[in-house]
Amino acid sequence: IYGLYAPGPGSTITLLVPQNAAASSGIYIGNRVLAHQGFSVNAASNTWTAAMFELDVAGSIEVSTQSISLSGADSMLLKGSLISQQGNVTVESKDSLEVRNVVSAGGNILLRATAGDLTLTATSRADAAGTITLDALGTVRLDGPIGFNNAPQALLVTAQTSILASQSTSSVRSAAEVSLTAPVVQFDGLLTTTGRTAATNDYEVRLTATDELRLTGQFTTAGSVLLDTPSDPLIYNFTGIQTGSGSRWKIVSAGNVSLGRITQNGAAATAQGVRLQAVAELLVQTTSGSVTVPTGSQLAVSDDSGRLRLVGTDVQVVGTLLGGASFNGTGQVIWTGRSASVELTGSSLTVGGLGPDTTGTLVTRGALLQATGKLVLNSTGTNSDIEVNALSSLGTMPTAAAALAVASPTPAIELTSATGVRVYGVIDAGGTGADLVTSAGGKVLIDGLLRATDQLSLSTTSTAADSLTLSQLFLKSNSQGQLLDSSDRLIDVNSFLINSDGKWVDANGDPLPDDAQPVRGGAPVRLSGGTLNAGGTVQLTSSGGMNLAGQIGELSVVANQLHSGTAVIQIRAAGQSTVSGRLQASQTADIRSTAGLKLTTAGAILATDLAHLLGGTLQLEGYVGSDDLVILSGVQSIGVTGTAQSGAELRVHSGVSAGWTNTQLLTSSPTATQLAGGTVTVRGSGVLDATDAIRIATGASFSLAADAVVSPNLSSIRTPV
Repeated sequence: IYGLYAPGPGSTITLLVPQNAAASSGIYIGNRVLAHQGFSVNAASNTWTAAMFELDVAGSIEVSTQSISLSGADSMLLKGSLISQQGNVTVESKDSLEVRNVVSAGGNILLRATAGDLTLTATSRADAAGTITLDALGTVRLDGPIGFNNAPQALLVTAQTSILASQSTSSVRSAAEVSLTAPVVQFDGLLTTTGRTAATNDYEVRLTATDELRLTGQFTTAGSVLLDTPSDPLIYNFTGIQTGSGSRWKIVSAGNVSLGRITQNGAAATAQGVRLQAVAELLVQTTSGSVTVPTGSQLAVSDDSGRLRLVGTDVQVVGTLLGGASFNGTGQVIWTGRSASVELTGSSLTVGGLGPDTTGTLVTRGALLQATGKLVLNSTGTNSDIEVNALSSLGTMPTAAAALAVASPTPAIELTSATGVRVYGVIDAGGTGADLVTSAGGKVLIDGLLRATDQLSLSTTSTAADSLTLSQLFLKSNSQGQLLDSSDRLIDVNSFLINSDGKWVDANGDPLPDDAQPVRGGAPVRLSGGTLNAGGTVQLTSSGGMNLAGQIGELSVVANQLHSGTAVIQIRAAGQSTVSGRLQASQTADIRSTAGLKLTTAGAILATDLAHLLGGTLQLEGYVGSDDLVILSGVQSIGVTGTAQSGAELRVHSGVSAGWTNTQLLTSSPTATQLAGGTVTVRGSGVLDATDAIRIATGASFSLAADAVVSPNLSSIRTPV
């Protein structure tokens, strides 16, 4: 039953207001109204404005072909429904506007509270085929669903005070665009877009807040998303998932951006995280603040060649960053994109930090950064370093992504710092042809494990005495400090089985005859300390000195042969360097330190083809050995109190020039006249041992003052030279 009924083609209904009604008068519709072409009410005239326009719950206004227009009243309350099957719906109040029922249009919807608040209650519903525009001088409250039955092409919401979307009942659905603009935007509900605009570089979903932006809800978008605020956004307990090809997420701020947060409730802390997955790009950028990804937060880009970028003055990651991954319905990581990158840029970069454990206690937590393409950390500040804590892990082409073929360019990890780099965790450049490159203007400290499938390079322009440090290597050993393999058997530096006296033994622990071949045990077992390993070359370069107390080349025993995971070791230092760790190469080890090089009693350098040591002054107190060739080169002097051992030839040259070519240093046999001074001294427990030949050449003098018996395990010299 209709109170007003005009179904005839072209029919309209217009309500005219009285000229001299009481100031408190209003307009009330409590029944159903239907018009074929249009319905309009202007609740104001030159002499009178309705205090209230009310459409009661039993009432409704329906139009078949054109539009509904309601305007003029100070306040408007829509308890009943407004339905324009093919046209537009326009409702404009002079003050506040409250919608409690259905507003539906075949065209566009405009709801405006000119001088007050606009509220869509939990019982409301707004559907339109075109654009829904919501505008208020005060606050816009989005408590009811929008686009539930018919998603608009665009939802445009503006407010001069705030836009509030409740967690329990707010649900926004658009076929393409959503724009929310206000000083304060608090979105705690659901937002879904099912399509994109025709433009390729625009952002279909835009949230702009000049004072405060808070997100604690869930976004599922086919298009790109832009969050823009000059203040510190509050983003926590939030999930954002993108589905559209080429879509992007961008967060821009002049303040501090934290994607997630840690709350303190008494003595217990809680992580309120973020799970955010973009397709082509995820960019978080602040012009003058910090970017933080706390523990419990996960960020990802899913597409081939996708980019996840964090840019700020200070960047700290304690959560998870993934390049080339998405999340399934249960939050599990699925690797989907090839050659995707994770990039961090800031004045200082910190990987790892504090986070709550299961009891709510704040403890040190590690971050996880993985990508199928590049991992790039670029620190531009002059007073801050790149730091990766001991619980953090950085890697390319993780095992779970192995099903994805490596694409060009090959995976790589790059750390670049204007100052220093400190790594206590694990960095693994995995995947075919993957390189790990670190460049620093300050000191480099490696106290963790660095691996690369192909090349690993560390370089610094620091001139400090300790410009590049591999921290002390701790290997599994007994109480006397003798090495143990994984089966707790005593081994020497070459992994041959020995007894407590250091003599070679067989598998049963019985001493071997003097002419017997030693028996290989297992590889030494790393417990901690700076370790580098590369399938190709490990290259260290410094303008200062180095302290290499760690390990280069992870060892294993393959077919009863000791094998290093690093083929080539190349070290160049301008200052004084000390080697007290283990440098192990399956092919060549070439260590040069212009000012001076010291191999301490704890140090060991092993190679298969060539082991070459060069120093301004070369002090050999530890062990250097090669199956084929060992070369010791000194500019001023060589002092040997340790062991140099070759399975073929051993050369000792003192008086060389640090500027000599590789041909002069490694392949020629210089005479005394070609050497500029230089002395060689073998004393105490010093040993020069080779199976085929030993050649010693100096420009000044050679002194032999070694003990008669220095080691139980030495081969015989066939041809002393």
